[in-house]
Amino acid sequence: MDGCREDHELCDPACELRVLVAGDSHTFGVCNDSEVLTELLESQLRGLRMGRSVEVLNAASGGYTLTNYLGTWFRFREFRPQVFVVVVFAGNDFTELLGHGLYFSGHSFPRQRKERRAQRRKLLEAHPSEMGQGLDSIENAREWPMEREHTVRDAIYLCREMQRCARAGGAELVVAFIPSPFLLEWPENQRPGEEIIREFGLLPADFQREADQGALFLAGLREAGMTVLDLTATFAAEPAPPYWRQDLHLSTRGHGLAAQALLPIVEPLLPR
Repeated sequence: MDGCREDHELCDPACELRVLVAGDSHTFGVCNDSEVLTELLESQLRGLRMGRSVEVLNAASGGYTLTNYLGTWFRFREFRPQVFVVVVFAGNDFTELLGHGLYFSGHSFPRQRKERRAQRRKLLEAHPSEMGQGLDSIENAREWPMEREHTVRDAIYLCREMQRCARAGGAELVVAFIPSPFLLEWPENQRPGEEIIREFGLLPADFQREADQGALFLAGLREAGMTVLDLTATFAAEPAPPYWRQDLHLSTRGHGLAAQALLPIVEPLLPR
């Protein structure tokens, strides 16, 4: 439906309460329609706002990053949402934003060793999920720490722009932060990506750098007065991180936790 994950057309006339959600493949969901966080949030909001029509639009798409999230606002602003939820996935949103930032600023990618390029290509082909959902980002941050700092700066700027545009359109912005699965504790013998970690020679300091950059991003959003939901502690409290072990996307448990955490933040922002 209009490029969104919905099993119906946009309501016409528009629902009384409207939430627009932007994100990448984690938000789009690798699960059934009824299990995705937007559907769960919509159902829960209807339970709290009996007698009011409610729609939570899932405008996420695989491969999206923060520039795409800003574009999502312009693509769907005629939906006239009262709340705009942007779900940032730390596992790849920053490293995917790197190319956009370099391109739009007129810069080329930093030089890289021929051996590293071949190593990354081999690992991406052999382990696309582990690389794509976090380890490539961690290795990139180690290789190009200054570029990652610039990327975090650009991410904060884009969120500030989303906040400005949303408020100009009568909506409030909420940024939900999904941590990298590689920054959470896994049960013994279940930690993903061990072969890649050994191949790259990644150290605890490399994982800490990734965590520090996420913290810097969140601090920048809070300093700008944004409403922020950091799901790191919620996910860390689980017996195992709530991601599918095979492809490392959010599991149904992860979608449920995200919807449950968003509910008390989003509901008060909707009109009475």
